[in-house]
Amino acid sequence: MATLLLVMSDPHAGHKLGLLAPGVELYDERPTGEIVRYSPALTAFQDWAWFDVYVPGLSRAAQLANGAPIVILNLGDMVHGDGHAEQLICTRMADQITIACANMRAALDLPNVRAARFVFGTGVHEFGEGSAALMVASAMRIAYPAIDIGSLYHGLLTVDGATVDCAHHGPGTGNRLWLYGNNVRYYLRDIMLQEIVNGNTPPAIVLRGHVHTYARELLTIGTHTSQMVIAPSLCGLSDYARKASKSASSLTVGMVAFLLDAGRVVDCVPMIETIDVRTREVI
Repeated sequence: MATLLLVMSDPHAGHKLGLLAPGVELYDERPTGEIVRYSPALTAFQDWAWFDVYVPGLSRAAQLANGAPIVILNLGDMVHGDGHAEQLICTRMADQITIACANMRAALDLPNVRAARFVFGTGVHEFGEGSAALMVASAMRIAYPAIDIGSLYHGLLTVDGATVDCAHHGPGTGNRLWLYGNNVRYYLRDIMLQEIVNGNTPPAIVLRGHVHTYARELLTIGTHTSQMVIAPSLCGLSDYARKASKSASSLTVGMVAFLLDAGRVVDCVPMIETIDVRTREVI
């Protein structure tokens, strides 16, 4: 039986443009000291990201799996952290972890999820040394004892016979449209050549996140074929991201699914949405 590998990245829970599960309950206190719970309202972006991108993507993944086992990979930055505190909906670490757990529950509730791995993201976003990924993994192991759940910096996983090299940080996709994908292809070629020189078989799939864009490149060297995917984010363009992207005019969010069968990559299905983020006016 085949296996579906569902890949997501950079949900940045806790940020006003990060993924937010509706109805998640956070901690608060009344002036009298009474402990109460409240659910933060979704921002306009969060409403779109959850109901128009994330939930439809999960439904599509279940359809693609068609009863086959599902393995989930979250490539990091599960929370936003407090290193860039602007635009946060909550600064408490516990609240951000609670939101990240609620976000992951929607995926782990899919039928036939067999395993999940949470990759350590950028230290400034994950409270250092993969703390967020470790805490979410620990909570999810308790909530889902039948699912094999773990966390790591850099994995070389074998999923249904196919090797998958996964980490958070990798190349950018290129600064110009006519150069788009070059960095990804060079990065993949280097990984493949290193493995071949060392007498190993290159991984079938190389996965990276971090840069909040989507790219996919396939490369054949001799008898070896590999493909690399930069997974898109599940969050919007923060104040910092607009600067880092040099005022990108569009944003691509979503997930990517791979259908694997006995070592073969049968299909790669991007479940993504691209939007123009510019404000249009006639003055």
